[in-house]
Amino acid sequence: MFLDHTKLVEENAKFALFSQFAPEIRFDIWKYACAERTISLRYLLEKDICVTTTKPPGVLHACHESRMEALKVYSLFFGTHSMPARIYFNPRLDTLHLPRHRPMGYDDTLRDFRYFLDDDTVLNEVKTVAIDHVDVDVRRPWEAYNKLALLRTLPNLKELVLVVGEVQGTGEGDVTPQEQAQTMTRIWAAFCEIVAIEEKGLKDGCKDTEMDHVKWQLPRIFIRSYLNDEVGMLFRETDFTAPDHVSLSSIISNKIK
Repeated sequence: MFLDHTKLVEENAKFALFSQFAPEIRFDIWKYACAERTISLRYLLEKDICVTTTKPPGVLHACHESRMEALKVYSLFFGTHSMPARIYFNPRLDTLHLPRHRPMGYDDTLRDFRYFLDDDTVLNEVKTVAIDHVDVDVRRPWEAYNKLALLRTLPNLKELVLVVGEVQGTGEGDVTPQEQAQTMTRIWAAFCEIVAIEEKGLKDGCKDTEMDHVKWQLPRIFIRSYLNDEVGMLFRETDFTAPDHVSLSSIISNKIK
């Protein structure tokens, strides 16, 4: 079940007695309306601009008071070297979704995403990132490495969401829970394995060039599908949550000979 905080803000604005509440209560309501969101962000290399289809938080536009409180939570980020920041985001609250939208899949614009930003410090605070799951039959050879290269630059990353695709409606009854669990487990295992392969390649490359290899740990992984409706993209969490503290070294030893 999804809570539409835009509608919540609209109802608060219409509530005749709302203005008679004590300021502390009103402020708490506005802060509650600043709920976690998913920002689907695309970097357009040809225009050197970051764009999103995600609407700004509704609390920013309800009234002057709500906007003042919301601006304590959200700031403008994702400006580039030629375009100013124009997307409201809270790196400690929101999920940053980087979809697979380029003709060549997850190309080097994902790998180098940090360098396209005029202020990349926002990425140091991001806690949850979502990337699209790519089936092996359509995945390009460079995509796994580019994903890993970006994820390695996020020092505070705690959760990684694998997005398995768009669904229409609730999706209830489409598959049995057992079938879904088996599919999600295969997706998770395949992702961990390909990351482990790329990590081993990076480690070997560092050894050959006598460079220090910095160990990296996969964050907690979730697998989700998403719904599109009038308020934008909403994640629908599946029954699958990956185990904590996945050991890449154990995957390497089990899968790579």
